[in-house]
Amino acid sequence: MKTLLALTILLFANVSAHAASSDWVKVDGAKMRLIGMPSLDNGPYRAGLQIELEPGWKTYWRNPGASGLPPQLDFSASKNVNETQLKFPAPHFFAEDSSIGYKNSVTFPISVTPTMRGFPMALDVNGIVGICSDICIPTQVQLSLQVGKSAISQMDVAMALNKSQALLPTQPEQGFAIEDVMLQGEEKPALVVMARVPIQAEDVRLFVEGPQSWYLDRAELISRKGTLVRFSVDVSEAKSREDILAADLVFTLATQRKAIEQTMKAKAAQ
Repeated sequence: MKTLLALTILLFANVSAHAASSDWVKVDGAKMRLIGMPSLDNGPYRAGLQIELEPGWKTYWRNPGASGLPPQLDFSASKNVNETQLKFPAPHFFAEDSSIGYKNSVTFPISVTPTMRGFPMALDVNGIVGICSDICIPTQVQLSLQVGKSAISQMDVAMALNKSQALLPTQPEQGFAIEDVMLQGEEKPALVVMARVPIQAEDVRLFVEGPQSWYLDRAELISRKGTLVRFSVDVSEAKSREDILAADLVFTLATQRKAIEQTMKAKAAQ
């Protein structure tokens, strides 16, 4: 076990020695930068948009809720980059404005596949990020990360990327999954979602996404007994019950330690 731990630390230290970062850019309510480092398994390059928020400020998830602005980022100006994929850690719900997102700090992981491996890359991002306090400010983002032999040791970059990766939703597993989704009610239809979470799980929360044109209200935790939790989601703004039953619904179930993502259809209550 000690040999395995030592080898893991050695690999981690070696990768962090090739970490890279752009300069911090200060904006109203936050500062942000691009960070990156190679993967441990020779997979896609691991990058991230790191945002440090001032007290009272927040930024948003891909589905920002009733208010807010999701990140809208363009990587087309990058060099020696074939594909990028922006990912989202599990978010939180903010009751003061019914929005969904992040406070304090967040790193959005970016998976980067180079066109030609072994050659320097330039990751350029342009776009808009919502940074909000009492009002939401669409903040212009223009950042560039040069990836090559000039990278230096930055343990903080490696730690931020590893933390953000750990907060990404994974596949459902035994004892941590959505088990059933029922559509109940006629005049005010609602989804009743039953799920299993670990017995020691804290800060259990659920986010539901439907078709892009839908707005789904907050998932309310209505009961918890042991590992079984039940949520209710108001879907009265959907056009019809048929639309609700036909939709592929994306569920993000999160706790203080981990999260899963699962796609299911609702069933009509008997």
